[in-house]
Amino acid sequence: MRKNISISLCIALLLISATACKTKKLATQTTAKSTSKSPLAKITAAQINFNTFTAKAKTSLQLDGKEYPDVILNIRIKNKETIWVSATAYGLVEVGRVLITPDSIKILNKIQSEITLKPFAFIQKYTSNKIDFATLQAILVGNPMPFVLSPQTQIKTDSSGTILSGNIDNLTYQTNYNQSLNLVSALLSNGFAGQKLVINYAQFTTLAGQVLPTQLSLNSSVSNKNITADMVYSVPEINTPLDFPFNIPKRYSVID
Repeated sequence: MRKNISISLCIALLLISATACKTKKLATQTTAKSTSKSPLAKITAAQINFNTFTAKAKTSLQLDGKEYPDVILNIRIKNKETIWVSATAYGLVEVGRVLITPDSIKILNKIQSEITLKPFAFIQKYTSNKIDFATLQAILVGNPMPFVLSPQTQIKTDSSGTILSGNIDNLTYQTNYNQSLNLVSALLSNGFAGQKLVINYAQFTTLAGQVLPTQLSLNSSVSNKNITADMVYSVPEINTPLDFPFNIPKRYSVID
């Protein structure tokens, strides 16, 4: 329904970081070593480095069988500090904003004139404490999630690329990289909590000498909730001056 779309979009963004998943144990594995020649070190070095990131994402969203096509998400990120998202629909009508910091989540619902305020730890009640702000930021720009870049991660390399896998705090993960060390897919799960997230990246482009994906597909399952989001980035930019406007009108109601 029209009045629910801004909250639905915000839930989709938050559930990206609030899921986990079950994977097979790889047959051929080695433990990551801290050397400049190890695949883990090379993947770490290939990460996208930025101070700010911005892009428009044409998004098709399905939330529990309901479809929200042709939504535009304007995404702005300040590295390690802020994720700001503005959602527009119905022909450029802004329906909501999200402001995420390492310790808080704010959701502005412009359709119902409501503001939701939560600590970031709210989503960690449903997942591992390893799912933090840095993880959500990494997902949005196509970087490896921080906990993957661990000496305990298992490595498998073959002609198609590199696979990193492991388990930490009931969070099982498998991430796949092509021969150019670009992240092409990630599978996260927490079988005990019934949480699963599948991410696929495609259509890589070079920006300021760095390679980032311009297509992002996510499928998230948490208990009986299912979200699918297909996002296509346009006009991505890094290291440009950004602001993160989030004024709360006095007439807005604060909800839990």
